Amino acid sequence: MIDIHTHVLPGVDDGPEDVEEAVRTINGLVSGGADTIVATPHNLPGRFEPPLDLILRSRQALSDALVSAESRVRLLLGHEITFQPELLDKLEREEFLTINGTSYFLFELPPFNVPPGLRDFVFRARLKGYYPVLAHPERNEMLRFDLDFLAKLVEGGTLVQLTAGSITGKLGPNAQDSSKQILQSGLAHVIASDCHSLRFGPGDMAEAAEVAAAFIGSEAAAKLVEDNPLAIVEGRPLYQ
Repeated sequence: MIDIHTHVLPGVDDGPEDVEEAVRTINGLVSGGADTIVATPHNLPGRFEPPLDLILRSRQALSDALVSAESRVRLLLGHEITFQPELLDKLEREEFLTINGTSYFLFELPPFNVPPGLRDFVFRARLKGYYPVLAHPERNEMLRFDLDFLAKLVEGGTLVQLTAGSITGKLGPNAQDSSKQILQSGLAHVIASDCHSLRFGPGDMAEAAEVAAAFIGSEAAAKLVEDNPLAIVEGRPLYQ
């Protein structure tokens, strides 16, 4: 399984504090079914804005530790970018990391609202050749009550990533109910852990896929944790 949304780099955001904790966190993700992990540190203006050189140093330190531990997990890079007006400009200036250097990028919305101009943002992103992947809309207080708007975002080219803990119910009944509706409406494209460290639970991908299979069938659920994330990290279209 491929996990495209994690916070496993040590010392860059609200994920692991050091390399040792990061290795334990990755081991937890591997135990939960992941063999490829994309580290997506936050870029949240005013709170988390780690410079790229820090991210690269952190990734190298973690990679070295994983080699020493004889781990076979594949560690890739990206960003989780909080929606901001200059997001596309910064992507083009390579100030933000896309997922594994592809045209896919991961972004999140504020938890309680949908910023104006979001549909236009998606339209402009697609015109520029990017594929926006929206992180955890099931936890957005507006979107989880307005699947019609989420459907319009998807029609415009947005891809939807659900969080494993939302699907399994570990993030509460509201997130689980919203996830179920998104899955059954055919609006989900990827399941990821959004793991921050073992302090918050590793995010069991296999368990989430099993629960999702009960909602949409095993073949459709497998696409969300295997086929679609593989296409994303390889920079291919999801549907061919």
